[in-house]
Amino acid sequence: MYKYLLKNFKRQIEFISRIYLFIKKHEHHLRKLFVILQVIISIVLISLSITTNDHDDLFDSWYYFTCHLILSLFGIFVFFKKSTNSRLLYLYVILLSGLLITASFSFFWYSGQLNIIENTCVSDQCNYNRAYYKKKTIKIIALIVVEAVALHPNLSWLIQVLKKERKLNQLNTINNTSDNLITIPSSSSLVNTINNNYYYENKINSELHPPSIINTNSKPIE
Repeated sequence: MYKYLLKNFKRQIEFISRIYLFIKKHEHHLRKLFVILQVIISIVLISLSITTNDHDDLFDSWYYFTCHLILSLFGIFVFFKKSTNSRLLYLYVILLSGLLITASFSFFWYSGQLNIIENTCVSDQCNYNRAYYKKKTIKIIALIVVEAVALHPNLSWLIQVLKKERKLNQLNTINNTSDNLITIPSSSSLVNTINNNYYYENKINSELHPPSIINTNSKPIE
C-alpha cells in the first residue's frame, strides 16, 4: 500500500518536473503563444458581448474586453519586436496587472450578485438574472485565468532583462573606470583585461534569448 502510494507520488513528481523543464526550455515561444491566446480570447469575448448586448450595473463588458484586446496587441508588438526593452516590458506588465485586478474585482462583484439572487429572489425573473450572472462569472473567470497565466512568464522575462541590463551596466562601468586610470598598464595586463571583458560580455549575452545587445565587433586579443 505504502509502496504503491510512494511510487505514484514519485511518478507525479517526475511528471511535474518534465512539464517544468519543457516550460523552461520553450519559455520564449510560450510567452508569444500566451499573448496570441489573449488576443483570440479577447476577440471572442468582445463578439459575445456585442451580439448579446451585454450591459449591467457594473460596466459595458465590451469596453473592458476591448481594452484587453488593445493591451494584447501591444503585448504582441513588445514580444515580437521589442522583447528586450525593459521600459516597454514594465509598461506591459503594469497594464496587465491592472486588468487582472479589475477582472478580479468584477468576479467578486458578479459572484456576489449571483449569491444575492439565489438567496433572496423567488420570482420567475430570477431565472433570467441567475443565468445572466452565471455567464458573466464564467467569462470573467476565463479572462482571469488567461491573464494570470500570461502574467507569470512576462514577469519572469522582465526580471531576466533587468538582470542582463544591470550586468552590462556593471561591465560598462568597469570599462569606463579602466579608461580613466592615469597609470598605463602593461601590455600583458591590458590583453588579460580585454579578454576577460570579452568573456563576461559574451556570457551575459548568452543568458537571454533572443539577445538584443551584442557587441559583435569585439574579439579576444591573442
